Amino acid sequence: MAQATREPLPSLRRYVRRYFAFTESAPGPVRRIEGPGTDVIVVLSFGPEWWIGDATEAGGETACVTSFVAGLHDHAVTTEHAGRSDGMQISFTPPGAYALFGLPLHELAGRTVPLDDVFGVDGLVPLERLAALGTAAERFDVLDECLRIRLARRRPEAAEGVAHAWRCLHASRGRARIASIADDLGWSRKRLALRFREQVGVSPKTLARLIRYERAASELGHGSTTDLARVAAACGFFDQAHLTNEFRRIRGTTPAAYVRETNLQDGEAAAA
Repeated sequence: MAQATREPLPSLRRYVRRYFAFTESAPGPVRRIEGPGTDVIVVLSFGPEWWIGDATEAGGETACVTSFVAGLHDHAVTTEHAGRSDGMQISFTPPGAYALFGLPLHELAGRTVPLDDVFGVDGLVPLERLAALGTAAERFDVLDECLRIRLARRRPEAAEGVAHAWRCLHASRGRARIASIADDLGWSRKRLALRFREQVGVSPKTLARLIRYERAASELGHGSTTDLARVAAACGFFDQAHLTNEFRRIRGTTPAAYVRETNLQDGEAAAA
């Protein structure tokens, strides 16, 4: 897979983490296990379809989509295309998605939704214009322009308390006590949970679990270590058994199996 990436304009970075441009051509279907992460994802496809399913549910239903929006999930998903992909991905912070999308994020949580169902006929960005451009850099510039214009329209910002709690959980790598965050805000835990559901999509506890899982998956996926006990301690798990149980629940596999899968995918990518 060919991929390019860039950060958005500085004025957009509290809303958008990163842009990706990707193309892939293979002799047959390509299936991967992805996520879950802590971003709200928009995929802009320049034609090819995707099949999205639940990685923890063998034989479960899959959704067929082209361009789509994916809210925060509490488990990994399978992504599959027929052998060709061509498009872009925008990774939004949940508070940024709440401001730019103009809808409660619990409506997207755990779901993959066609782009038009979220943004209507006007869309988020002009797909035909993007597809006609020759370079990823030009496409990134158009994303900056379109999102800046959309942001200028008066969309609801996430409550500062929610944004503060979101920052605290990320800064602590998912270890901050939710009761302490609520106390600092002068909120009850119930109020914090309700605001999070609306403006992040999941509860603070679920976000903390996703942050810890994402960090552990990153460490193991980068091949920096196979010492599961050390990764568990570094990433905020009680012990190696806790890490293993979370991987089984979230990804449907063990950390050791995840390392083997990642090494296999890296080897295939190098061979290509």
